[in-house]
Amino acid sequence: IRAAKRRGLPVTCEATPHHLTLTDEACLTYDTSTKTNPPLRSAKDVAALRKATIEALLATKDFKGVLGTWSFDGNGDTSNTLFSGSQVTGGAFTFVKVLGG
Repeated sequence: IRAAKRRGLPVTCEATPHHLTLTDEACLTYDTSTKTNPPLRSAKDVAALRKATIEALLATKDFKGVLGTWSFDGNGDTSNTLFSGSQVTGGAFTFVKVLGG
């Protein structure tokens, strides 16, 4: 992914919460709740995935979204001053209001 980005290719990817928090050691008990595809990896791999996720987040510049165009700075602070609030009602997300501005 890093190599493709260096070449200027439009690359996207995703990481699941369980791949960011669990290691392959969670599978030692043969608990089927740890069966994932792709499978869980070593602690070293999880650390590398976390690092790559943070790097990608901090590299977000001039993102154009529903709340406008925003970026992250080197501290992880966003230039976005608008945030939306939602709540779960009857099993579905319900928009509450836009905060900030």
